[in-house]
Amino acid sequence: ALDILREEAAIEAAARLKDAQGTVETQTDLGLEQTPAVQNKQDTGTNERTARMRGIHAPVDKNASPGDMLPDIEEINSSLRASSVDEENTEDEETADEKPRRSGFRMGFSLVILLAVIALLAYIYAPLIAEKMPASQPYLESYVDMVNGLRSWLDQLMKSATAKISGDGS
Repeated sequence: ALDILREEAAIEAAARLKDAQGTVETQTDLGLEQTPAVQNKQDTGTNERTARMRGIHAPVDKNASPGDMLPDIEEINSSLRASSVDEENTEDEETADEKPRRSGFRMGFSLVILLAVIALLAYIYAPLIAEKMPASQPYLESYVDMVNGLRSWLDQLMKSATAKISGDGS
């Protein structure tokens, strides 16, 4: 049993040593062949990324003008425009969603207030309207009687609620 443990420890030590040396096992026969142009492009991109990550910068051409060392201003502007357009679109979408809800509430609330004012004016000016338009008299009388009935019901309801709160009624 001790021999098996020693053998496993030796295998593990060899595997760790292999990992520490940085050797990478590859499988070459995959059937995925790439053209040399694609392979060179990938190698160049990989090498550039690796160099940037290590802090190694590309060699500077001494004959190049100072403007060549700076990033292209058009590329920067186009990237800035694209992101600002996206931000404006998201803001427009959010406010567009909120506007109908706000205006819908405002419209509904205004409509209810308008109808209440019209009903109140019809109740207050019922005798004058009936005088000017005699055909509407029976309708206005029934409307006034209905509103008076609602007023007396509300009055009784408030009296009983007041009595229950003050403890006078049962």
